[in-house]
Amino acid sequence: MDFSSLDIAVVFCVLFIFISILVYRVVRLSVFSSGWVEYLLLGRQLTLPMFVITLVSAWYGGVIGTVQIAYNFGMYNFIVSGILWYLSAAIFAIFIAKNLNKTKALNLGEVIENRAGREISIYFSVLLYLKHLPVSYAIALSIFLSSVMNIEYIDALLLSVVIASILTALGGLRITMMLNFMQFAMIFLALGIILYMCFLSYGGIDFLIQKLPQSHISPSGGNSFTKILLWFVVALSTTLLSPVFHERCLAAKSPNIARTGIFIAIGFWIISDIMTTSIGLYAVAILGEGLKQDSLISLIDDILPHGLKGFCVVSLFITCISAIDSHFMGAVSVPAHILKSFGTKHHLRLRLLTILFTAIMTIMFALLLDKNIENAWLYFDSVIISTMLVPLALILLKKPILNNRAMMFGMLITTIFMMIYELSSLKQNESSFLVGIALSIVVNAVLSVSIKLIKSTSVS
Repeated sequence: MDFSSLDIAVVFCVLFIFISILVYRVVRLSVFSSGWVEYLLLGRQLTLPMFVITLVSAWYGGVIGTVQIAYNFGMYNFIVSGILWYLSAAIFAIFIAKNLNKTKALNLGEVIENRAGREISIYFSVLLYLKHLPVSYAIALSIFLSSVMNIEYIDALLLSVVIASILTALGGLRITMMLNFMQFAMIFLALGIILYMCFLSYGGIDFLIQKLPQSHISPSGGNSFTKILLWFVVALSTTLLSPVFHERCLAAKSPNIARTGIFIAIGFWIISDIMTTSIGLYAVAILGEGLKQDSLISLIDDILPHGLKGFCVVSLFITCISAIDSHFMGAVSVPAHILKSFGTKHHLRLRLLTILFTAIMTIMFALLLDKNIENAWLYFDSVIISTMLVPLALILLKKPILNNRAMMFGMLITTIFMMIYELSSLKQNESSFLVGIALSIVVNAVLSVSIKLIKSTSVS
């Protein structure tokens, strides 16, 4: 990237302010003496404005990847990275958010434990923890740092995870919220600057229509309806299983804040997705197809004057830091209800050990997946989502069709089958999601009918 001394000065100024605010907040916090509820949930005092800001930011950390999808597929990005996720968030808000807040639980695992027993809760928590290791965010930040700073990928990966670990250890949800607030302000401003400069230099819709391939103007982007349906399953399951959503809903001061905040957040996501999709389309129209490096970074390098270039790059950096911190914090929160049972005496030691273990696991899987962000979510999701989605939905909606032992048996069957299915496949593919969820539905239905038949036979 072509950086001038002005860009470097802007980056250092913003980072100095960023680090100064972090240090000031950490010094004022007494997070090391705080309990789990204060550390993870702010003592359940999250107000509506901060709920919206932290949810919008935490859920929208993958801006670089979103622009890349728009660059590759055009308007299709607004469907698969936008509309389907809005629907999923709305379903969560309508059916789950208020009831989740009313449980006053520490995390989703504690909700499951209260409704389905400790054994199922532990099994759920192990799967949920593996799913929400911030591997894809670590890979994304590492690729970004290695390209901007011209350092080796392994060094960038270690730096990314160390930063996330320190932030999680020092501040809990309070530091995460502050990062989210800074990200919220800076990324909207940065995207607005990029979009305005594209419009100012090349024009608006007429320019895009003239320059874009026909496939990029089509809402489907040349993809099948089945693939769009698959993305809806991914969006819905990810939202339902996300510790980011659970943590913020449980931290809200009231059930109404949890529900209303999600709907307001959807409005901000719509604005940001319009901007990122438009930027991706401009990248195709201006730079052409087939870029070997990230399209957003390439567009920033090509179109922005010095000074603004530095500001937008450092904004992306803070966005990536905020995203990995939010999801690192989410992963650490997953086993908290189990660790809480060991008492308050050892809670700080257990918290730090959990952060260290999460850091090691994240680095290990990031190295195994070799910079492949897509494989980072494909690797576990087909097994984990298919195992958890149907039973979890029934638990949260209070519609159990199986007793605890039968539910555990059904989950084990689904997990084992999907592991064998994945290992026997020549390569991983997205259809695994649909296969796994269909299997889970069938297994739960068969077990439910079998139990009813056994009961009716024993009674007669």
